[in-house]
Amino acid sequence: MLWLRQNQTFVLARGEQMCHNLPAECFEDYCNRLARPGMWGDHLALQILAELYRAKIWILSSVGATNFVVEIEPLTPGPAPERHLALAHLYDAQYDSLAATAPAS
Repeated sequence: MLWLRQNQTFVLARGEQMCHNLPAECFEDYCNRLARPGMWGDHLALQILAELYRAKIWILSSVGATNFVVEIEPLTPGPAPERHLALAHLYDAQYDSLAATAPAS
């Protein structure tokens, strides 16, 4: 939450500041809500994770207009992401972690 509060003017991919990308609440309320234990994040929280960990995040979603895969990458200049995260988004429910498994022999 510290990074979020210190970087509220961070510019997102569509050119808008992060603090202006909250449709239903003020920025401070958003930060306070996400800081509570057990609170699920959203797309904005995933963008923040991509920035903090320099990670590329793939989301396989049960909802998609043209594509069921969403990619989130760091927007700030720096080395190419070396970490890769794969998540599943179950419509109106939650995110789940996906991991590769070795084929059965």
